[in-house]
Amino acid sequence: MSHMGNWEVAAHLFKEKKQDIPLLLYMGAKHKEQMERIQKESLSQSGIKIIALDQDSDSPFNIIEGINFLKSGGFVSITGDVIWHKKQRTVSVRFLDHAVDLPETPHILSLLSGAPLFIFFAFRTNDRQYHFSVTKPGYIRSASRSDRKEAIRRSTQEYAFLLEKAVREHPLEWYHFSPFLGKRLK
Repeated sequence: MSHMGNWEVAAHLFKEKKQDIPLLLYMGAKHKEQMERIQKESLSQSGIKIIALDQDSDSPFNIIEGINFLKSGGFVSITGDVIWHKKQRTVSVRFLDHAVDLPETPHILSLLSGAPLFIFFAFRTNDRQYHFSVTKPGYIRSASRSDRKEAIRRSTQEYAFLLEKAVREHPLEWYHFSPFLGKRLK
Protein backbone atom coordinates (compact mmCIF):
# COMPACT_ATOMS: atom_id res chain seq x y z
CA MET A 1 0.00 0.00 0.00
CA SER A 2 0.95 3.62 -0.26
CA HIS A 3 -0.08 6.72 1.58
CA MET A 4 -2.49 7.53 -1.24
CA GLY A 5 -6.18 8.10 -0.72
CA ASN A 6 -7.92 6.21 2.07
CA TRP A 7 -6.30 2.81 2.60
CA GLU A 8 -8.18 2.43 5.92
CA VAL A 9 -11.54 2.35 4.12
CA ALA A 10 -10.06 -0.20 1.74
CA ALA A 11 -8.87 -2.41 4.61
CA HIS A 12 -12.32 -2.39 6.22
CA LEU A 13 -14.04 -3.19 2.89
CA PHE A 14 -11.56 -5.95 2.11
CA LYS A 15 -12.23 -7.61 5.45
CA GLU A 16 -15.99 -7.17 5.02
CA LYS A 17 -16.00 -8.74 1.53
CA LYS A 18 -13.31 -11.38 2.11
CA GLN A 19 -13.95 -12.46 5.68
CA ASP A 20 -12.25 -15.82 5.13
CA ILE A 21 -8.90 -14.26 4.13
CA PRO A 22 -6.73 -13.20 7.07
CA LEU A 23 -5.34 -9.66 6.74
CA LEU A 24 -2.25 -8.33 8.52
CA LEU A 25 -1.33 -4.63 8.44
CA TYR A 26 2.10 -3.35 9.35
CA MET A 27 1.64 0.17 10.67
CA GLY A 28 3.84 2.78 12.21
CA ALA A 29 3.15 3.68 15.83
CA LYS A 30 3.45 7.27 16.92
CA HIS A 31 3.46 7.93 20.61
CA LYS A 32 0.59 9.92 22.11
CA GLU A 33 -1.48 9.96 18.89
CA GLN A 34 -5.09 9.47 19.95
CA MET A 35 -6.54 9.34 16.41
CA GLU A 36 -4.03 6.68 15.43
CA ARG A 37 -4.99 4.60 18.49
CA ILE A 38 -8.68 4.83 17.56
CA GLN A 39 -7.86 3.88 13.96
CA LYS A 40 -5.90 0.78 15.05
CA GLU A 41 -8.64 -0.28 17.48
CA SER A 42 -11.26 0.01 14.73
CA LEU A 43 -9.17 -2.11 12.37
CA SER A 44 -8.51 -4.72 15.05
CA GLN A 45 -12.21 -4.95 15.91
CA SER A 46 -12.84 -5.74 12.23
CA GLY A 47 -10.66 -8.84 12.56
CA ILE A 48 -7.57 -7.30 11.00
CA LYS A 49 -4.28 -8.18 12.66
CA ILE A 50 -2.06 -5.17 13.33
CA ILE A 51 1.68 -5.09 13.88
CA ALA A 52 2.46 -1.59 15.13
CA LEU A 53 6.10 -0.65 14.81
CA ASP A 54 7.60 2.27 16.65
CA GLN A 55 10.42 4.22 15.07
CA ASP A 56 13.07 2.51 17.18
CA SER A 57 11.89 -1.03 16.40
CA ASP A 58 13.65 -3.15 13.83
CA SER A 59 13.02 -6.64 15.16
CA PRO A 60 13.52 -9.40 12.57
CA PHE A 61 10.68 -11.29 14.26
CA ASN A 62 8.22 -8.82 12.74
CA ILE A 63 9.35 -9.88 9.26
CA ILE A 64 9.27 -13.57 10.13
CA GLU A 65 5.69 -13.14 11.35
CA GLY A 66 4.76 -11.55 8.01
CA ILE A 67 6.40 -14.34 6.01
CA ASN A 68 4.59 -17.00 8.05
CA PHE A 69 1.31 -15.10 7.66
CA LEU A 70 1.75 -15.06 3.87
CA LYS A 71 2.71 -18.74 3.73
CA SER A 72 -0.45 -19.61 5.66
CA GLY A 73 -2.61 -17.97 2.98
CA GLY A 74 -3.11 -14.51 4.47
CA PHE A 75 -2.67 -11.08 2.92
CA VAL A 76 -0.09 -8.67 4.31
CA SER A 77 -0.28 -4.93 3.73
CA ILE A 78 2.83 -2.85 4.26
CA THR A 79 3.73 0.61 3.09
CA GLY A 80 5.95 0.97 0.08
CA ASP A 81 6.50 4.73 0.16
CA VAL A 82 7.64 5.61 3.69
CA ILE A 83 10.89 4.81 5.49
CA TRP A 84 9.76 4.29 9.06
CA HIS A 85 13.03 4.07 10.98
CA LYS A 86 16.67 4.92 10.34
CA LYS A 87 17.88 1.32 10.39
CA GLN A 88 15.30 0.18 7.81
CA ARG A 89 16.80 -1.34 4.67
CA THR A 90 16.06 0.66 1.53
CA VAL A 91 16.41 0.50 -2.23
CA SER A 92 17.39 3.55 -4.29
CA VAL A 93 15.21 4.07 -7.37
CA ARG A 94 14.08 6.80 -9.78
CA PHE A 95 10.91 8.75 -8.93
CA LEU A 96 9.80 12.02 -10.57
CA ASP A 97 13.32 12.33 -12.05
CA HIS A 98 14.90 12.20 -8.60
CA ALA A 99 16.69 9.52 -6.64
CA VAL A 100 14.57 8.25 -3.76
CA ASP A 101 14.97 5.55 -1.16
CA LEU A 102 12.02 3.19 -0.73
CA PRO A 103 11.52 0.38 1.78
CA GLU A 104 12.90 -3.00 0.79
CA THR A 105 10.57 -4.92 3.13
CA PRO A 106 7.47 -5.41 0.91
CA HIS A 107 9.66 -6.89 -1.82
CA ILE A 108 11.65 -9.07 0.61
CA LEU A 109 8.40 -10.46 2.06
CA SER A 110 7.24 -11.45 -1.41
CA LEU A 111 10.59 -12.93 -2.41
CA LEU A 112 11.12 -14.97 0.75
CA SER A 113 7.53 -16.21 1.10
CA GLY A 114 6.91 -16.89 -2.60
CA ALA A 115 3.66 -14.91 -2.30
CA PRO A 116 2.73 -12.50 -5.08
CA LEU A 117 3.15 -8.79 -4.64
CA PHE A 118 0.10 -6.63 -5.36
CA ILE A 119 0.36 -2.86 -5.58
CA PHE A 120 -2.76 -1.19 -4.32
CA PHE A 121 -4.14 2.36 -4.47
CA ALA A 122 -7.37 3.80 -3.04
CA PHE A 123 -8.61 7.15 -4.34
CA ARG A 124 -11.55 9.21 -3.21
CA THR A 125 -13.71 10.07 -6.22
CA ASN A 126 -16.62 11.81 -4.54
CA ASP A 127 -18.28 12.16 -1.17
CA ARG A 128 -18.25 8.62 0.34
CA GLN A 129 -17.11 7.15 -2.99
CA TYR A 130 -13.76 5.55 -3.71
CA HIS A 131 -11.93 3.96 -6.59
CA PHE A 132 -9.65 1.06 -5.74
CA SER A 133 -7.01 -0.27 -8.07
CA VAL A 134 -4.74 -3.24 -7.66
CA THR A 135 -2.13 -4.64 -10.02
CA LYS A 136 -2.00 -8.16 -11.30
CA PRO A 137 0.05 -10.41 -9.03
CA GLY A 138 3.78 -9.94 -9.46
CA TYR A 139 6.28 -12.55 -8.38
CA ILE A 140 9.77 -11.63 -7.29
CA ARG A 141 12.15 -14.39 -8.17
CA SER A 142 15.90 -14.73 -8.16
CA ALA A 143 17.96 -17.58 -9.53
CA SER A 144 20.45 -17.33 -6.67
CA ARG A 145 21.11 -15.40 -3.47
CA SER A 146 23.46 -13.13 -5.41
CA ASP A 147 20.59 -12.17 -7.77
CA ARG A 148 18.20 -11.17 -4.96
CA LYS A 149 19.37 -7.57 -4.72
CA GLU A 150 18.72 -6.92 -8.42
CA ALA A 151 15.33 -8.68 -8.34
CA ILE A 152 14.29 -6.51 -5.40
CA ARG A 153 15.60 -3.36 -7.10
CA ARG A 154 13.57 -4.12 -10.27
CA SER A 155 10.42 -4.74 -8.23
CA THR A 156 10.94 -1.57 -6.21
CA GLN A 157 11.49 0.47 -9.38
CA GLU A 158 8.27 -0.92 -10.89
CA TYR A 159 6.44 0.16 -7.74
CA ALA A 160 8.04 3.63 -8.01
CA PHE A 161 6.79 3.98 -11.61
CA LEU A 162 3.25 3.06 -10.54
CA LEU A 163 3.39 5.41 -7.56
CA GLU A 164 4.62 8.22 -9.79
CA LYS A 165 1.71 7.67 -12.18
CA ALA A 166 -0.76 7.67 -9.25
CA VAL A 167 0.76 10.85 -7.78
CA ARG A 168 0.54 12.61 -11.15
CA GLU A 169 -3.13 11.59 -11.52
CA HIS A 170 -4.11 12.31 -7.88
CA PRO A 171 -1.55 14.79 -6.48
CA LEU A 172 -3.75 15.97 -3.62
CA GLU A 173 -4.25 12.44 -2.29
CA TRP A 174 -0.64 11.57 -1.56
CA TYR A 175 -0.11 11.98 2.19
CA HIS A 176 3.65 12.02 2.51
CA PHE A 177 4.77 14.46 5.19
CA SER A 178 8.54 14.14 5.24
CA PRO A 179 11.34 15.03 2.81
CA PHE A 180 11.30 12.45 0.04
CA LEU A 181 13.08 13.49 -3.15
CA GLY A 182 16.82 13.03 -3.36
CA LYS A 183 19.13 14.48 -5.95
CA ARG A 184 17.79 15.27 -9.41
CA LEU A 185 18.69 12.68 -12.04
CA LYS A 186 19.41 13.37 -15.68
